[in-house]
Amino acid sequence: MINAKQLRNKENLHQICDNKPGLYKWWAEYSEAKYIAEKLGFDFDELKSYVEYKENKYCIYVGIAVGESLRKRINIHINRKSTKSSTLRKSISSIVAGNHTDAEKTDYFIDKLYVEYCHKDYPVGSKEASENLHTKERCILQNHLCLLNIQNNNHPEAEPVKKSLRALRKRSK
Repeated sequence: MINAKQLRNKENLHQICDNKPGLYKWWAEYSEAKYIAEKLGFDFDELKSYVEYKENKYCIYVGIAVGESLRKRINIHINRKSTKSSTLRKSISSIVAGNHTDAEKTDYFIDKLYVEYCHKDYPVGSKEASENLHTKERCILQNHLCLLNIQNNNHPEAEPVKKSLRALRKRSK
């Protein structure tokens, strides 16, 4: 896991992250995961047993890069000031600022998070990458509650969380 703030520097991002498709996870320490849950109207302590836990952090989002490289996708989440091409940024900005255009508060929160990723040795945009990565993402979202995922989030406890996140994002437009 790498602190997202380290990846804000594009030179670091290029050195660390390959130009291949892959899967990535966003992790938060307890205080940030609890903050997200509270903003969505939930007690994190009641949800945390459903959330993947590793290295004293909780997985709050999982995503894949298929039609573009992992490097490009992570860069969009971290460095793009717009929320148009990043549903993760849109969700975070809704939670921390109540406004999709507040890049400063969004970046401040993102800098507290951690990113884990794995590359797949397929060409970007290939059928193999798509099939493999979509299967892995669906499996994770079935087995673990990711607080910031909406699409394909089929964990048994996900529906009320998704409903709250959708409503918050709608109010934040």
